[in-house]
Amino acid sequence: MKENYVLQIIFLLIFSFMHSQTITFVSEKDNRPLPKVSVFGKDGSILAYSDIDGKIDKKALDPSQEKFQLVYDNFSVATLSYTEIDHDIIKLNDRIKEIETVVIKNNKPAKYIFIKGNFNSYVTVNNKLNAYADGIITYIFDNKSKKLKSTNVQQYRIYRLEDPKNEKKTNFIMGLWELAESS
Repeated sequence: MKENYVLQIIFLLIFSFMHSQTITFVSEKDNRPLPKVSVFGKDGSILAYSDIDGKIDKKALDPSQEKFQLVYDNFSVATLSYTEIDHDIIKLNDRIKEIETVVIKNNKPAKYIFIKGNFNSYVTVNNKLNAYADGIITYIFDNKSKKLKSTNVQQYRIYRLEDPKNEKKTNFIMGLWELAESS
């Protein structure tokens, strides 16, 4: 009986020790975990991504980095120092915007559905930010099968590091006609 209590206490200590080795990102609005939060170091390297439960390992954060930039859903949501990020739970303003529901009626069904909007993405090389792209894109869906038929980029721009040691960015703006010429 005494061994059973000792094993339970050891298990609880190990569990609490393992639990304290993670940082959990949660929404300020509804306290739900935020998956896919990117943690960038001051040198632009990606140090960690939060998992589906909003957790990252504290070991991924190096105190020598001083400042950490948190990016969620392609928006920078916070810049924190090591002392600010060294907590078990960090609440973030996730800036989710509620958009109006789109209703498609089948009175006169269209052959295709066009959805136009903005996009942005990161390109990393060896876990370091190398380029950033954003622009306007149109997704075309087949209304019958509800599958993606094609994507058309109207315009985009790319910011890339000239030299990974240099923080300067260069800007390239290309239109759709330049895309057509290059393909």
